[in-house]
Amino acid sequence: MRPASKKLIGIAAVAGALLLAGSGAGSAVATTGPTPLTKPPLWNLTKRQARPYIGRFKLARPHGRQLINAAYAATINTYGYLEGTLVVYTYDEAGRETSWVARTYEYHPKGGTKMAIDVISPANESIFARLHLKVGPRGSLTGILEPRKPPLAPVRPQRITLRRVG
Repeated sequence: MRPASKKLIGIAAVAGALLLAGSGAGSAVATTGPTPLTKPPLWNLTKRQARPYIGRFKLARPHGRQLINAAYAATINTYGYLEGTLVVYTYDEAGRETSWVARTYEYHPKGGTKMAIDVISPANESIFARLHLKVGPRGSLTGILEPRKPPLAPVRPQRITLRRVG
């Protein structure tokens, strides 16, 4: 296993543990706080729509030269909303390796098994990327990671395939 893969798995495990720990706490939940992105989601999902997006996933293979590695984990929080974490290793505009951990919160159903997912900045200030995903073979998620506000997001839209690992 490559060192970058071990590092990604470690970060994803920590992010997932924080997500799960936060969803189990009664008074300190990840969706509380004085920011505009902590309100209940605007789109309601059925259990059937949410099910394929719940679990742990890792990048199946990079499709381009910018995206290096990624991991995604999501669960239903204590309020009954789908919420997750996305960890990405990518090259920035200058060609340097960079990484970030972000929250996925607004899940927009697009019909069938397609979903648009807002990727929220680490400081919970703004939506800086959007995932456009559909469910593929064996529960994989395939689509596009679209930047909204560089430099956090990849410079250009990136094709992404995430394979279920748990």
